[in-house]
Amino acid sequence: NGVIFTGTSQVNARNLVAAAATITDQQFRDKGIYTDANGTQPTFKDALGKIELRPGASIATHEPGSATRGGGYVLLL
Repeated sequence: NGVIFTGTSQVNARNLVAAAATITDQQFRDKGIYTDANGTQPTFKDALGKIELRPGASIATHEPGSATRGGGYVLLL
């Protein structure tokens, strides 16, 4: 499993989760991405897929627009 963005890809989205973890749709809806189906273990413990950033890649968020409107964040685990 995995997610591939080519060198010409551009993704403009409010939220995007690209994961290489063992997680079902129901688990994501009911428990989110941080716990297993039982709610006891982090989901990333079995994340054996590879996320690879190549030279020239850019991961960015928008600049904060004001004190109450942040720019978002990027998290790589």
